[in-house]
Amino acid sequence: MPRLLLLLIAILLLLVLPTLALAVPSKNVLIGKVVRVINGDTIVLETAGETEERIRLYGIDAPEQEGAQPFWKASKDQLSKLVVGKTVTESIRKSNI
Repeated sequence: MPRLLLLLIAILLLLVLPTLALAVPSKNVLIGKVVRVINGDTIVLETAGETEERIRLYGIDAPEQEGAQPFWKASKDQLSKLVVGKTVTESIRKSNI
């Protein structure tokens, strides 16, 4: 009986601990409302302290307005439709600061 109880506790811990880890705030996570889109891969986030943070999306290489790359406006407009006004959680991989 004690072995079965230990096994059940171990299984329960394996199921619960990863969920608890996600709930712990991290210094590498930024939560805020998207207030505008710069281009197809850069947004501006308003955080709880009402500061604005410019965020470049990881793994996205969208056309840039500078140099008049084709489809930059369509890229910006599509990202705007998806995120402006929404609260998002950003996981920061690298900072340019």
